[in-house]
Amino acid sequence: MATSDQSTSNPPLAIAGKLSTVPDTGKPLKVGIVGMGRVGKRRAGCVQNHPQLELVATCDVDPSLRMPIRGLRVEAYKSGKPVYENNFLESQWTEMLPPKHMEMENVMFAPLVLKGKAVGLIGLANKPGGFNDDDARMAAAFADKAAIALQNSSNIEALRASEARYRSLSHSLEEVVRKKVDELRQAESLAAVGRMVSIVAHEVRNPLQNIMMGVDSMRGVIKGDRGKTEILEEIEYGVSLLNGIIVELLDYSRPLALKYSTCAVRDLVGQTLKTMAHKLERISVQIELEDKNRQVSVDTYRITAVLVNILSNAAEAMPGGGQLKISSEFGESDGVSVLKLSFKDNGCGISEEDMRQIHEPFFTTKTKGTGLGLPVCNKIVEAHNGKLSITSKLNKGTTVEISLPVEKP
Repeated sequence: MATSDQSTSNPPLAIAGKLSTVPDTGKPLKVGIVGMGRVGKRRAGCVQNHPQLELVATCDVDPSLRMPIRGLRVEAYKSGKPVYENNFLESQWTEMLPPKHMEMENVMFAPLVLKGKAVGLIGLANKPGGFNDDDARMAAAFADKAAIALQNSSNIEALRASEARYRSLSHSLEEVVRKKVDELRQAESLAAVGRMVSIVAHEVRNPLQNIMMGVDSMRGVIKGDRGKTEILEEIEYGVSLLNGIIVELLDYSRPLALKYSTCAVRDLVGQTLKTMAHKLERISVQIELEDKNRQVSVDTYRITAVLVNILSNAAEAMPGGGQLKISSEFGESDGVSVLKLSFKDNGCGISEEDMRQIHEPFFTTKTKGTGLGLPVCNKIVEAHNGKLSITSKLNKGTTVEISLPVEKP
């Protein structure tokens, strides 16, 4: 932006950067805008609305063109002092002007110096009668004030950016703290529940054992009575169901002590399918195992229990039959070799609302069950330093993916 006093004794000013303050000379300064791009038009609007400025000329230099530091600019930058040329039209510098630049008879550049380093330039042009050393001293004084204003403006912008960043960090930290506090409270609550569950399970298991002993004794006495035998079978089934619930409660409440052993992927999946054969009779099972004979180190009993739970849920989601795809592949996660197991069914799926609660203890949509099956599975997989994830769409199906380290952590 170029400005000039109406008198012929003061030079016009072309200012690169923000015009933070305008000296009050008692009369308007004439201003020319260099570059009428988006920024130039905004500057022109500011000049027109300023009581101490008068817009007299514009320059149509393409605002997208780069303005290299060369010619007189280089001298100003290197010396840290104002430089001027009063015969600009016949100088070598004219060849360096970009297309559509306003014509300049003479020019002066004064560097904006901060901490001994030039950070910008003030350009002055077309002073009647040319520039002199007094003009250079005046431009240097103005440049010092402009440099300070520019630095202050930069500091304010940096301060605002820092404030916004720290506000964001503070908000994020508050969210993390709140989440961790909630998790701690839940953990404390679950620890108390775990202690209570252990006591209750122990107290319930003893009477159940007595009932089973009674059932065995009665079976020998009434072995010829079919009706009474069926009653005993119902009692035995009920006791078995209660024992299963107790096992789930204890598995969830107790710390896990894993017993690692090596097992081929094929055997791990095969044993699970064998255990679940009666529930998968009406389901078409597709198996795609990568490197199926490769050995992995896991607690085979507990991982098999996890896979049984997953297949049981898949079977229950397809009561009329359906398709189940079991696949595996090996890969890496955070530099660790992992086995990735995937179980994909086309059953009833899970609603979005239920998906938000599916990992919570004691949550279940089944008429029978404790709601601990999936939390226990999560606990077992995490004890292996693995991950369990579920994706599902209502009436479309569900996919369960498990990632386990190949080697013992």
